[in-house]
Amino acid sequence: MGYSTQQINSASRSTQPVGEPLADTHDYARSWAVKLGKAIKYNLGVGATTPATAGSNSNGASTVADTTSYLVRLPQGYSLHVRPHRGSRDGRKGKSTGKGGERDGPFVFGHPLGPIAAFRSPAELALHLLWLLSDSTSRADCSCRLCVRMVSDSLPPLTVLLPVATTRAPTPVPVPVPATAAAPTPVPVPVQASAPASAPPPTPKATLIAASFAMSTTSTSTTSTNPPPIGGSADLFRPWELVWYQPPQKNAWRLGIVLQLLQAPGESRSAATAAARIAPLGAPGLQTAELTLGADVLRPFLSFSVPDLRDGFQGQTFDALDWPRLVRENAQAAQAVQAYAQAQAQAQACGQVLPPGSVAPPLPRFDMATISLEASKAAANQINACFSVFGARPKVSPTQCIYGGVFLGAEQIVVGDAVRVDARRDGAADGNGNGNGSSNSNNGGDLPPGTTDIMRINLILTDHDHLRFIGDVYRLALTTAAAGSNSNASATAPPEGQLFAEELEDRNGIMLAANTQKNQQQQRWYWHLKERNGHRAENEVHGRFYVSMRLAANLRKADFLAQAAAGHVGDDMIKALNRRQQVAGFQYQGQRTSRTATIGGAIGVVLPAISGVIEDA
Repeated sequence: MGYSTQQINSASRSTQPVGEPLADTHDYARSWAVKLGKAIKYNLGVGATTPATAGSNSNGASTVADTTSYLVRLPQGYSLHVRPHRGSRDGRKGKSTGKGGERDGPFVFGHPLGPIAAFRSPAELALHLLWLLSDSTSRADCSCRLCVRMVSDSLPPLTVLLPVATTRAPTPVPVPVPATAAAPTPVPVPVQASAPASAPPPTPKATLIAASFAMSTTSTSTTSTNPPPIGGSADLFRPWELVWYQPPQKNAWRLGIVLQLLQAPGESRSAATAAARIAPLGAPGLQTAELTLGADVLRPFLSFSVPDLRDGFQGQTFDALDWPRLVRENAQAAQAVQAYAQAQAQAQACGQVLPPGSVAPPLPRFDMATISLEASKAAANQINACFSVFGARPKVSPTQCIYGGVFLGAEQIVVGDAVRVDARRDGAADGNGNGNGSSNSNNGGDLPPGTTDIMRINLILTDHDHLRFIGDVYRLALTTAAAGSNSNASATAPPEGQLFAEELEDRNGIMLAANTQKNQQQQRWYWHLKERNGHRAENEVHGRFYVSMRLAANLRKADFLAQAAAGHVGDDMIKALNRRQQVAGFQYQGQRTSRTATIGGAIGVVLPAISGVIEDA
């Protein structure tokens, strides 16, 4: 296909046009050719070994690695460009940041998505080249960012489906790339969002999703209901949870409460959330209207840390601050300043001066936008520091109460769910001095720093106002034996729940692809039982466990997804999120009577009901 430089610049909204295509002899072109060659060689397994000339192993395979470097030129219709930096004639300063934060390149243009669609790195383009090299004619088989977006944008408009259970959804899993260069199954590789302060703008798909849902939903929250929670659900977001969201046309991240989950038309209840209604946090009376946003511009709360509060707000909880008074006093101060300025202007227009003793009033300490922003941060800190239970069961004793679920800080957690917990040696006590139940393995000795296990919750209870969790504790493990022959893997049945099954399905699909491609002995992941009915106190629970591939795609962890596409998956996503009680500014506040009491006046709407969720309040 291809685009001329004029077509690219005409379609671009940038104030700095791209230059002419770089010649093959340019440093950037050479660098891309080398990096593309390495990426293609790595993904196809080309030249991993050479014919045995210097020795071989017991199987007759060569032990001599191929150190040949391969160069891959751009396919026909694709061209490499930079935005020439001011004062530079050849674009050699292309890696710098131009005016307004624009990146100067180099970029590869030519994708059918449009003249301004560009690959920003050799790693991005390599995924597309793998598809071009394959026999596939379906763009859905390409895992590059631009093809994924092109296919997604071609989907029909979305409409609301109220009763949504946020459970199983197919997760893209890489498949083997044999010597014939068959294309991998789509694996989204978006740009990583590294901090809440700024991020790439939402894709047009997110805007279309939000607009479609906004037209088909009502603004009256009291008329909406959510489906009952399902233990072990794999979806990333749930009703009444605190999340980060990216407002339309803005790069900053903001905080809000999920009011309702929405799905695409025709999708089963097991499909992933497509969008959500969000109530922004803020000061009472200053909250902005609720938003309907695509799930790709939402993030779990523990993805980021809340920035420190400004002077004047630090050390205060949301409930402790008198927000109406703060708003009123600053509004009055702003009005006084405006009135004085008008009087001064009128006097000058008439050639007069203000009466003796007239003094300019003090400026307001904060503007309304600042007050609302600080209120959202204070509210988020308060919500994260509290918990409230629901679904009461018969009491075990006068002091022990059992529940079906809990809002633990930002997250909704129910029996059957998976949570990240502190790993523990055999016989060690939990935060309340209790033993950890029976163990299925010997964990003696020191555990590596940061070791995290996964608990399937069997019981949620409060004991003298202390929150406790009881469940089977697992750790992801990899066996090198043939599938099904490892005694540890088959000693116990895998934990029940769609989330546990999906995590193994993804990991074993990746391992199968890698082992088949490399003709290695079959390996597989399994859930290794560490404790049966282990106990964990509230401060030993980090937060919900999310399916690694779903979380990586949502957080735009390009490195993790690229490694998965190459057949490698570790525990990066288990450690990708913060621990609830170790986030900045954490001040424990304990149990609240209900989720509404926890959120307080931080949102301007009533929480819509969740079917089956009955709180003690």
